[in-house]
Amino acid sequence: MPGAAFQQTACLSDPTTTGLHRYYTVQGGTHVDGLYDTRPDRLRPILPCYRSVFDALVAWVERGVRPPADRTVGRPASGDEVDSCALDGSGGPGR
Repeated sequence: MPGAAFQQTACLSDPTTTGLHRYYTVQGGTHVDGLYDTRPDRLRPILPCYRSVFDALVAWVERGVRPPADRTVGRPASGDEVDSCALDGSGGPGR
């Protein structure tokens, strides 16, 4: 989807909206979790990351808590990647 990628990049680089967007890439993430069971060594469930991002958005809008900067969210070295996703890179539960 080169067109979609271009639109996302243009939105993130627009000087009138600087600081109003976050762009997270989830290492090993797919658009759906159905494939996780077939390749748990290469994929990770995306739903926990969706939840963490949504919680960060709610905190930003309702309480003014700025979410972590743009980043690639890596796979945790340990812990439960099926039920958590730490956006800040701490390895702790994001939710």
